[in-house]
Amino acid sequence: MKDFKFHAPAPVYFGREVVSKQADLIASYGKRAFIVTTKFEGRHLALEDVEQVLKDKGIAYEVFDETEENPSVECIVRITRKAKAFGPDFFLGVGGGSSMDAAKAASVLLQNDITEEEAAYDLFFKHPVTDAYRRPYPCRPVICVPTTAGSSSEITGFYVLTRKDTGSKDTPPMIVFAEAALLDPRYISGAPQLILDTGAMDALSHGIETYINVKSNFLNRQIAMIGFGLFRKFKDHLLSGELTDEDYDNIMLHSAVQGMAFYQAGTLLPHGLGYYLSHDKGLNHGLACSITQGEFLRSIQDQSIVAPILEACGFNNVDEFAEYVRAMTNRDVHMTVTEQEIDGWVEHFLTYQSRRLAIYPGHMDGEGLKKIFMGSLKAYLV
Repeated sequence: MKDFKFHAPAPVYFGREVVSKQADLIASYGKRAFIVTTKFEGRHLALEDVEQVLKDKGIAYEVFDETEENPSVECIVRITRKAKAFGPDFFLGVGGGSSMDAAKAASVLLQNDITEEEAAYDLFFKHPVTDAYRRPYPCRPVICVPTTAGSSSEITGFYVLTRKDTGSKDTPPMIVFAEAALLDPRYISGAPQLILDTGAMDALSHGIETYINVKSNFLNRQIAMIGFGLFRKFKDHLLSGELTDEDYDNIMLHSAVQGMAFYQAGTLLPHGLGYYLSHDKGLNHGLACSITQGEFLRSIQDQSIVAPILEACGFNNVDEFAEYVRAMTNRDVHMTVTEQEIDGWVEHFLTYQSRRLAIYPGHMDGEGLKKIFMGSLKAYLV
């Protein structure tokens, strides 16, 4: 067995009414809280719960609810300016991955007193931070309360930002872990089907890509297998839209478990390819990263790596898995794509994301990337 290191320091609190149950924990981080979230259609139950705790504990707070999906550096700067004017002791990221990522990124900028876009780009992407141990970067404390089950931002130290200078998305090297991840399945119960679909498929992608990654190890692969087992329990109900309370528990926990797994080795080709579908086609992150999973698994030369994943997830072969992916994504994806666009994405990938090729188990080149794209997007090609 090869040497490895496992690192997943975010404390996880799981259960219904978990925010109110952990009121004392939340209050222990200070007297002023800055909440980063998005506008919700309908009731924002998680925000209501958080606000009630803050009021009960006498904690002053301010809410920023204009977080962009796939937040840009410019959005983070706007949040930081608001936060600086308020002067928080800690942040709360309440919402999906975008809200939690934005809270993490703003906590870094605020700690460094950066409220200008050029300086933010320099810190996030040009500052020489080389920390092979992934130690947390100095920042204000962040508590994460996820209302989706896919990004795993509440578990990992990562946060993904949209870069207008390169026309893609990127992950800054300044690692930020949540001081606490408060997981309540009630927050995803009754969510729109699109949100459930994209979250579950994003989490599944995390597990698949980290399991196959050459940097993966015995421990995080075993954790990913736990996640695949949870996915197997709810996958058919997710497809049919007939979810039970137990399914919601498993969906929420599946995301967290795969976050623990994928943080150790990172993601592979599908996430990198998905960035172009998000940036250029406006496709939701989870769908963009999962839509190529079937063809990605076909591309693996050593199918003995793939077989345990398929078995654990409840699929007999890659064809059956690819059909499930198509069924899950086709009902939510509405776009057109040209071969010329795909050629451009492949060229960009080879220039800016070549690091992903080095952690792929086998040989992969531009022709192979195009084949994955073409096979995955054939229903949308014009």
